[in-house]
Amino acid sequence: MYTLNRQMKHRPIGHVPVHIVYRLAGSLPVSVIQELKRGREALFLQAEAKINALPDQVYKHFADQCLEEIGEGIENLLEKALHEKSNGPYHLKEEKLAKIVIDSWHWLVKEYGLYVYAICVMSNHVHVLLRGPEGESALDPALIMKTHKSFTANQCNKLLGTSGSSFWAPNYFDRDVREGTFTRVVWYILNNPFQAGLVQSWKDWPGTWLHPDFHDLFGG
Repeated sequence: MYTLNRQMKHRPIGHVPVHIVYRLAGSLPVSVIQELKRGREALFLQAEAKINALPDQVYKHFADQCLEEIGEGIENLLEKALHEKSNGPYHLKEEKLAKIVIDSWHWLVKEYGLYVYAICVMSNHVHVLLRGPEGESALDPALIMKTHKSFTANQCNKLLGTSGSSFWAPNYFDRDVREGTFTRVVWYILNNPFQAGLVQSWKDWPGTWLHPDFHDLFGG
Protein backbone atom coordinates (compact mmCIF):
# COMPACT_ATOMS: atom_id res chain seq x y z
CA MET A 1 0.00 0.00 0.00
CA TYR A 2 1.38 3.39 -1.03
CA THR A 3 1.61 6.08 1.66
CA LEU A 4 2.20 9.76 0.93
CA ASN A 5 4.85 11.63 2.89
CA ARG A 6 3.11 13.99 5.31
CA GLN A 7 6.21 16.19 5.67
CA MET A 8 5.50 18.90 3.10
CA LYS A 9 8.71 20.90 3.34
CA HIS A 10 9.01 24.53 2.32
CA ARG A 11 10.40 24.70 -1.20
CA PRO A 12 13.36 26.86 -2.22
CA ILE A 13 12.26 30.05 -3.95
CA GLY A 14 13.40 29.50 -7.53
CA HIS A 15 12.01 30.28 -10.96
CA VAL A 16 8.57 28.74 -10.36
CA PRO A 17 6.06 31.19 -8.82
CA VAL A 18 5.34 30.42 -5.17
CA HIS A 19 2.16 31.40 -3.31
CA ILE A 20 2.84 32.10 0.38
CA VAL A 21 0.21 32.62 3.07
CA TYR A 22 1.08 33.66 6.62
CA ARG A 23 -1.01 34.93 9.50
CA LEU A 24 -1.00 36.90 12.72
CA ALA A 25 -0.19 35.20 16.01
CA GLY A 26 -3.37 34.13 17.77
CA SER A 27 -5.52 34.58 14.66
CA LEU A 28 -6.87 31.02 14.89
CA PRO A 29 -8.10 29.34 18.09
CA VAL A 30 -6.44 26.07 19.11
CA SER A 31 -9.67 24.20 18.34
CA VAL A 32 -9.64 25.51 14.76
CA ILE A 33 -5.98 24.58 14.32
CA GLN A 34 -6.82 21.04 15.42
CA GLU A 35 -9.72 21.03 12.97
CA LEU A 36 -7.34 22.09 10.19
CA LYS A 37 -4.99 19.24 11.07
CA ARG A 38 -7.87 16.77 10.80
CA GLY A 39 -8.88 18.28 7.47
CA ARG A 40 -5.29 18.00 6.24
CA GLU A 41 -5.13 14.32 7.20
CA ALA A 42 -8.45 13.68 5.46
CA LEU A 43 -7.02 15.12 2.23
CA PHE A 44 -4.05 12.75 2.45
CA LEU A 45 -6.26 9.74 3.12
CA GLN A 46 -8.53 10.56 0.18
CA ALA A 47 -5.52 10.93 -2.12
CA GLU A 48 -3.99 7.65 -0.92
CA ALA A 49 -7.24 5.82 -1.59
CA LYS A 50 -7.18 7.07 -5.20
CA ILE A 51 -3.50 6.20 -5.66
CA ASN A 52 -3.82 2.68 -4.29
CA ALA A 53 -6.65 1.94 -6.71
CA LEU A 54 -4.30 2.56 -9.66
CA PRO A 55 -1.92 0.14 -11.44
CA ASP A 56 1.63 0.20 -10.08
CA GLN A 57 3.12 1.63 -13.28
CA VAL A 58 1.15 4.90 -13.05
CA TYR A 59 0.71 5.55 -9.35
CA LYS A 60 3.98 7.47 -8.84
CA HIS A 61 3.13 10.12 -11.43
CA PHE A 62 -0.35 10.40 -9.97
CA ALA A 63 1.14 10.71 -6.46
CA ASP A 64 3.03 13.86 -7.47
CA GLN A 65 -0.18 15.33 -8.87
CA CYS A 66 -2.03 14.43 -5.68
CA LEU A 67 0.51 16.27 -3.54
CA GLU A 68 -0.10 19.41 -5.59
CA GLU A 69 -3.85 19.01 -5.15
CA ILE A 70 -3.42 18.40 -1.41
CA GLY A 71 -1.45 21.64 -1.15
CA GLU A 72 -4.26 23.52 -2.84
CA GLY A 73 -6.80 21.84 -0.57
CA ILE A 74 -4.86 22.78 2.58
CA GLU A 75 -4.63 26.36 1.36
CA ASN A 76 -8.41 26.48 0.87
CA LEU A 77 -9.03 25.10 4.37
CA LEU A 78 -6.69 27.67 5.90
CA GLU A 79 -8.24 30.53 3.95
CA LYS A 80 -11.77 29.52 4.94
CA ALA A 81 -10.77 29.30 8.61
CA LEU A 82 -9.09 32.72 8.58
CA HIS A 83 -12.17 34.33 7.04
CA GLU A 84 -14.86 32.51 9.00
CA LYS A 85 -13.41 31.21 12.28
CA SER A 86 -10.88 33.79 13.41
CA ASN A 87 -11.57 35.77 16.57
CA GLY A 88 -8.75 38.26 16.05
CA PRO A 89 -6.43 39.99 16.27
CA TYR A 90 -7.02 42.06 13.13
CA HIS A 91 -4.06 44.42 13.35
CA LEU A 92 -3.41 44.48 9.62
CA LYS A 93 -6.65 46.32 8.89
CA GLU A 94 -4.68 49.42 9.90
CA GLU A 95 -3.34 50.91 6.67
CA LYS A 96 -0.07 51.97 8.30
CA LEU A 97 0.65 48.37 9.30
CA ALA A 98 -0.36 46.98 5.91
CA LYS A 99 2.02 49.46 4.28
CA ILE A 100 4.87 48.22 6.48
CA VAL A 101 4.25 44.68 5.21
CA ILE A 102 4.12 45.73 1.56
CA ASP A 103 7.16 47.99 1.85
CA SER A 104 9.13 45.16 3.44
CA TRP A 105 8.51 42.96 0.39
CA HIS A 106 9.68 45.78 -1.87
CA TRP A 107 12.89 46.00 0.16
CA LEU A 108 13.38 42.23 -0.18
CA VAL A 109 13.05 42.62 -3.95
CA LYS A 110 16.00 45.03 -3.94
CA GLU A 111 18.04 43.08 -1.41
CA TYR A 112 17.62 39.53 -2.76
CA GLY A 113 16.43 39.98 -6.33
CA LEU A 114 12.97 38.56 -5.71
CA TYR A 115 10.23 39.20 -8.24
CA VAL A 116 6.93 39.84 -6.46
CA TYR A 117 3.83 39.48 -8.62
CA ALA A 118 1.13 40.37 -6.12
CA ILE A 119 0.52 41.06 -2.43
CA CYS A 120 -2.73 41.16 -0.49
CA VAL A 121 -2.65 42.17 3.17
CA MET A 122 -5.89 41.14 4.86
CA SER A 123 -6.78 42.04 8.44
CA ASN A 124 -5.32 38.85 9.94
CA HIS A 125 -3.20 37.26 7.19
CA VAL A 126 -1.15 37.99 4.08
CA HIS A 127 -0.91 36.52 0.59
CA VAL A 128 2.18 37.02 -1.55
CA LEU A 129 3.03 35.54 -4.95
CA LEU A 130 6.69 35.64 -5.90
CA ARG A 131 9.64 33.91 -7.55
CA GLY A 132 13.40 33.97 -7.18
CA PRO A 133 15.87 35.97 -9.27
CA GLU A 134 16.35 35.02 -12.92
CA GLY A 135 19.50 33.06 -13.73
CA GLU A 136 20.54 32.61 -10.10
CA SER A 137 20.35 29.89 -7.47
CA ALA A 138 17.11 29.40 -5.58
CA LEU A 139 16.73 31.35 -2.35
CA ASP A 140 16.24 29.88 1.12
CA PRO A 141 12.60 30.57 2.07
CA ALA A 142 13.47 30.40 5.78
CA LEU A 143 15.87 33.34 5.38
CA ILE A 144 13.38 35.40 3.39
CA MET A 145 10.49 34.81 5.79
CA LYS A 146 12.60 35.31 8.92
CA THR A 147 13.96 38.60 7.59
CA HIS A 148 10.50 39.80 6.58
CA LYS A 149 8.70 38.69 9.72
CA SER A 150 11.34 40.01 12.12
CA PHE A 151 11.41 43.47 10.57
CA THR A 152 7.65 43.85 10.15
CA ALA A 153 6.90 42.48 13.63
CA ASN A 154 9.28 44.99 15.18
CA GLN A 155 7.87 47.92 13.23
CA CYS A 156 4.22 46.99 13.72
CA ASN A 157 4.64 46.32 17.43
CA LYS A 158 6.20 49.77 17.82
CA LEU A 159 3.11 51.38 16.30
CA LEU A 160 0.80 49.21 18.41
CA GLY A 161 2.74 49.85 21.61
CA THR A 162 3.25 46.12 22.09
CA SER A 163 7.01 45.78 21.62
CA GLY A 164 8.26 42.30 22.45
CA SER A 165 4.91 40.63 21.81
CA SER A 166 4.47 37.87 19.24
CA PHE A 167 3.12 39.41 16.07
CA TRP A 168 3.22 36.63 13.47
CA ALA A 169 2.30 32.98 13.87
CA PRO A 170 5.55 30.99 13.67
CA ASN A 171 4.86 29.00 10.52
CA TYR A 172 3.58 29.79 7.05
CA PHE A 173 2.04 27.94 4.13
CA ASP A 174 3.54 27.84 0.65
CA ARG A 175 3.00 25.97 -2.59
CA ASP A 176 4.34 26.14 -6.12
CA VAL A 177 1.90 27.49 -8.67
CA ARG A 178 1.13 24.72 -11.13
CA GLU A 179 1.60 25.35 -14.82
CA GLY A 180 -1.59 26.72 -16.33
CA THR A 181 -2.95 28.07 -13.02
CA PHE A 182 -0.96 31.32 -12.67
CA THR A 183 -3.76 33.66 -13.77
CA ARG A 184 -6.27 31.94 -11.50
CA VAL A 185 -3.93 32.23 -8.49
CA VAL A 186 -3.34 35.95 -9.12
CA TRP A 187 -7.09 36.57 -9.31
CA TYR A 188 -7.56 34.53 -6.14
CA ILE A 189 -5.08 36.75 -4.29
CA LEU A 190 -6.38 40.04 -5.69
CA ASN A 191 -10.02 39.16 -5.05
CA ASN A 192 -9.54 38.13 -1.41
CA PRO A 193 -11.04 41.40 -0.07
CA PHE A 194 -13.89 41.22 -2.59
CA GLN A 195 -14.71 37.62 -1.63
CA ALA A 196 -14.75 38.72 2.02
CA GLY A 197 -17.34 41.38 1.15
CA LEU A 198 -15.04 44.27 2.04
CA VAL A 199 -14.87 46.05 -1.34
CA GLN A 200 -16.56 46.10 -4.73
CA SER A 201 -13.25 45.84 -6.61
CA TRP A 202 -9.81 44.57 -5.64
CA LYS A 203 -8.40 47.96 -6.65
CA ASP A 204 -10.30 49.58 -3.75
CA TRP A 205 -8.45 47.59 -1.08
CA PRO A 206 -5.46 49.59 0.27
CA GLY A 207 -3.60 46.43 1.27
CA THR A 208 -3.38 45.09 -2.28
CA TRP A 209 -0.38 45.55 -4.55
CA LEU A 210 0.10 44.24 -8.09
CA HIS A 211 3.31 44.43 -10.08
CA PRO A 212 3.00 47.06 -12.84
CA ASP A 213 3.93 44.41 -15.44
CA PHE A 214 0.47 42.90 -14.90
CA HIS A 215 -1.72 46.00 -14.65
CA ASP A 216 -2.98 45.64 -18.21
CA LEU A 217 -3.82 41.97 -17.75
CA PHE A 218 -5.66 42.36 -14.44
CA GLY A 219 -6.98 45.89 -14.81
CA GLY A 220 -4.67 47.59 -12.33
